[in-house]
Amino acid sequence: MAGRRPQPDTASPWKLARVVLELAEPVEDPIHHLEHTCLRLAQWLGAPAASGLLVVDAPYQAVPVGSDVMARELASAELTITHGPGIDTLRSGHPQPEIALTGPMARVRWPRWTAQATDRGFSAAAGFALTRQGAVLGAITVLSDQPLRVDPDRQQAARLLADAAAAGLNAQHLLRKAEETGRQLEQALISRILIEQAKGVLSERMGISPATAFTLLRNHARSRRMPIRDLADAVIEGRALREDPT
Repeated sequence: MAGRRPQPDTASPWKLARVVLELAEPVEDPIHHLEHTCLRLAQWLGAPAASGLLVVDAPYQAVPVGSDVMARELASAELTITHGPGIDTLRSGHPQPEIALTGPMARVRWPRWTAQATDRGFSAAAGFALTRQGAVLGAITVLSDQPLRVDPDRQQAARLLADAAAAGLNAQHLLRKAEETGRQLEQALISRILIEQAKGVLSERMGISPATAFTLLRNHARSRRMPIRDLADAVIEGRALREDPT
């Protein structure tokens, strides 16, 4: 059965601002970040639990998370049976209004998932999309054992928390992308230095111009299907191209 319904978190402006800053901070582990966001959203809305789907490649390739074991099981069930409020949120990229799981609409839209949710004691669900610059990064389904009856201000604040969490996920993604780009640029610079050194070695050894030396390096590498950087390194160490192979 679902846990006892908690009281909604204090909605004071300073409390909201602190939680927004907390969720917008990039973290090393995106799965833990979404789990924490599930917990925060559930607390904010006075719900006992929340499940989440973290996009790893495409909307249908996601990692299930949750504020507790039951919520995580329901997230996993959505991925298995390919329907549920979280899946709908990922597909639409928009929040899903609260829906009664004991009503006919939920049973028609998500029959198998709704049966599993109600078996665990949940009777209401509402979806929140985590989007950034048009990309859907994840979805959170707040689960309750009674109607949420959330006022518009608190609902808007909950969406702000979801947006902050999306910003944190996106910031971490951009940071990793920048680090990867930096590594690629570093390797490209090292390759360029090696090639320039190899051109100098060949120019002196064979009495040819640097441009001709580069053409020789390039053709030799292509004919042997090897990276020109590896060939340049071999030339510098005196292990290749002691004479023109042609």
